[in-house]
Amino acid sequence: ILVSFSYMIGKYPNDHFYTYYLYVTLFMLAMRVANYRLQGWHYYISDFCYYANLLILYLITYDSHNAQLVKICFLYANGDLSFAVWFFRGSLVLHKPDILTNLGIHLLPMMIMYHIRWFTIPD
Repeated sequence: ILVSFSYMIGKYPNDHFYTYYLYVTLFMLAMRVANYRLQGWHYYISDFCYYANLLILYLITYDSHNAQLVKICFLYANGDLSFAVWFFRGSLVLHKPDILTNLGIHLLPMMIMYHIRWFTIPD
């Protein structure tokens, strides 16, 4: 995911990248919901990070011209979710999908909102 994410942000920064991010995030969330449902941990899905990810997906797909929502999503992604990477000791363990999903859920929104703020909005 990380190599393809870097490729897409470099090759298609303002068009196909957002579609790719939408599919990657929906795949990670669906995998997490299915995994947690099997383990009986489905109430963890009501955590703040999942709502922030869904809010960013809503921003990208439906309401991209709402300046207030862009600010809120930027603060969520670069505030609480970025501190969660450090707080929950997010690490890049390539052979454990659950840890990669955890890192992606907390780190990719920060990268996408940084990209929206500094590269997409000026265009």
